[in-house]
Amino acid sequence: MEISRKYAVTEKVGQGGMGMVYKVRHITLDTTLALKVLPHELTDHAEMRTRFYREARLMARLKHPNIVQVLDIDRDEAQNFHYFVMEFIHGKTLRQYIRDQGALPLAEVLHIAIQVAKALTYAHTQVPSVIHRDVKPANIMIEDPSGRVVVMDFGIAKEIGQSDATRTGAIMGTMKYCAPEQMRHEPVDGAADIYALGMVMYEAYTGKQFFAGLDEATIVGRVLYEPQEHIADFSPDTPPVFTAVVTKAIAKSRERRYQTAEQLLRDLEQCRAALEAGTLEQLSLPGLEYASPPSASTELEDIENRLLRLKGERDQRLATTLQQQVQQARERAATVAASQWAETVWQQAAAHEERGRTSFQSRNYQHASEAYQEALPLFTHAYETAQTTAARKQEEQSRAAVETKQTKAERPETQEPVGPKDVMTPVLAPPPRRTVRLMRTIGRLVKKRARPHRRRAQKSLFRRVARVAR
Repeated sequence: MEISRKYAVTEKVGQGGMGMVYKVRHITLDTTLALKVLPHELTDHAEMRTRFYREARLMARLKHPNIVQVLDIDRDEAQNFHYFVMEFIHGKTLRQYIRDQGALPLAEVLHIAIQVAKALTYAHTQVPSVIHRDVKPANIMIEDPSGRVVVMDFGIAKEIGQSDATRTGAIMGTMKYCAPEQMRHEPVDGAADIYALGMVMYEAYTGKQFFAGLDEATIVGRVLYEPQEHIADFSPDTPPVFTAVVTKAIAKSRERRYQTAEQLLRDLEQCRAALEAGTLEQLSLPGLEYASPPSASTELEDIENRLLRLKGERDQRLATTLQQQVQQARERAATVAASQWAETVWQQAAAHEERGRTSFQSRNYQHASEAYQEALPLFTHAYETAQTTAARKQEEQSRAAVETKQTKAERPETQEPVGPKDVMTPVLAPPPRRTVRLMRTIGRLVKKRARPHRRRAQKSLFRRVARVAR
């Protein structure tokens, strides 16, 4: 495929939040580039076009070695789509890199975090300031073989003072990396990107996300409604200063967080210098809160707290699974009209389900599980009862229909009463023509044979009359 007679598409490399990304070759210059296309279904969407062009213009304005460079923006008239062209980064995203490598060494984590912090410091100090608002491992590229780290996809970036070109109520960003103020739809500044970078550092160092295994509703609950601050729960051999840096970066309160990306960058660079000098364990930086060395009782309390947290997460998963099973059982029972054929059992099950829903919403997952466990067999029983009752009713109706049919077949046909006149003068069906002809033939033969006897009888009668006359 050729675009605008300038770019030849060689392969599809991915899809971002604002469109498809292709690897292309500039036909004239013979250079490899990345080309991002606004999808056809969004071409006629004014809001999406606005965001798409805003992303291109913002990225074109940002010229920094750790931010992907935009080189062109245009519209292909023949194929009717909008696109912009940027430099092609040969390498992997940090997300892919962590998936392949697992937890990264501290030196590599600092190397990546420092370059991202440099990019954010540059963007935040522009006039007006540019906030990325979606810093995450999938938007960070590691170039091969140089190791250069490049921040990608400013698709939802915002200039401070500009209005959001998005629908009302939408959370801009990926939930596991969203700062509390983003979730509350409050005005954001550079502190939101600092929070996200802190979450990225935690994930790179541990090999797992801070909110691993949790759904969005649970994440929002922990971030917005639980009073406990985020704590970087690293292994005991982690240098305390690095733990303190990450903990400060991911603080829920903006006031306790780093105020600028430049401050975070400065602490990260000092950590790297101390690590290279072998003095990181002794490094102490101002403005950080250090955890005291754990005592035996503190370690036991930490273990107990972890066990309680794990139990809470297990209870939540169990309650969620049971909630889904109860919903499926209720829907199945509804298909056989269980609320009609097994009304009492259905009402009991619905009451337990409602109690479970109330407990789940108040995060009392253990009570919710108990209620759902009581509701599940009741809905199953209601389904079976309704199915049996409906089958029995159908059988009774079929039997009644058969009996009615048999009764009608056995009943004699009704005849009209016969009157006296009809008794005296029965109506006989006329004989068929053949029978009439046969009877006439027989009559003629009888008459012919009877003629001689009749003549003798007449002569005898004449003699008697003559004697009487004499």
